[in-house]
Amino acid sequence: MFETETTIVLGAGSSFDLGFPLGWKLKENISRELERVSSRYPQPIHIDRIRETFRSLLGRRNPEKEIALANALRRFGSIDDCLGSFHEDEEIVKMGKWMIAYSIAKAEQESKISKILDGTIEEKRQAKIDILDGTWVNHLIKMLITGIPRSRCAEVFSRITIINFNYDRAIYACLKEGLQDAYALSDGTVCDLMRSLSCFHPYGNLGEYSFEEAIPMGNCWAPRHDLISGAAQNLQVYTETTVASDDLMPPALKERLVNSRKILFLGFGFHKQNMALLNVRGMPNQLGGIEQQVFATLHGVPAPQRVAFQNRIQESFYTNTSNKNLVWMGSASDGCDTLLKDHAPLLTDNI
Repeated sequence: MFETETTIVLGAGSSFDLGFPLGWKLKENISRELERVSSRYPQPIHIDRIRETFRSLLGRRNPEKEIALANALRRFGSIDDCLGSFHEDEEIVKMGKWMIAYSIAKAEQESKISKILDGTIEEKRQAKIDILDGTWVNHLIKMLITGIPRSRCAEVFSRITIINFNYDRAIYACLKEGLQDAYALSDGTVCDLMRSLSCFHPYGNLGEYSFEEAIPMGNCWAPRHDLISGAAQNLQVYTETTVASDDLMPPALKERLVNSRKILFLGFGFHKQNMALLNVRGMPNQLGGIEQQVFATLHGVPAPQRVAFQNRIQESFYTNTSNKNLVWMGSASDGCDTLLKDHAPLLTDNI
């Protein structure tokens, strides 16, 4: 169990480990689908359904803008940057956000997590081995439950806050299934437990992690383009500047962050705007002069960027990057699994 207040910040790399595309792959998938949508040649039925959805969403179809967005996506590093460039074109932004929601929902459906929720007995067993046993989620679940008996399972999230910059709900499905297995909980009890988790998506997501609203996870979403359209309206991209910072990061959430003794970044990219949202330096806190400890994965990050990320951490939190006991930044080869496995005792104050 976690002995002190801890905030876990999730970026795209954390979902990649669970079978979801990174930003560049999401951009590539969307560009390819839009090329097919704009084509005058016969296409599979799911492309025709996207065309009909665009006609309903925009009041008309505009193949020129469909191919314009497809071409532009190939020139930008992410779909967020691309839509930021077209922020004055409402039709392109609507198409782009709908395609994000559609692509993430499709990735959820095709993921092994979908098999955990809706698969056959054998599919569910194998998916649990691959996802719950074989990724960083397994280490997190062990950290949550160790020292907390079944009779007190309602306490597992008492000192945890999750700030999730991803649109998908993968982590919540994994936690739900893992905790249900660990404590032999009924469906109702584990759903109540999940509702006690303090979590927030600054840029929105596809639906509630209770799976009772918006787009359901699993294999039942495919016919429901209407649900995808509704979810797309709730998504923000980080290049949008029209949203008040208090809406993206409510004061109550920042209060939990500023009072967290430990901050854990998993698969996070440390983009300037995202770090500005997380910045709590200068806010009053209840740490009593104790500096915050920061743990971060930097998988594949070259040395020059590591220095920049260290500076952004120092600027954002009550910590001192020159003290190696306060900031642990993984090597370029270390991922989420390594961080949690190697530093579980430090993260849970069990050392």
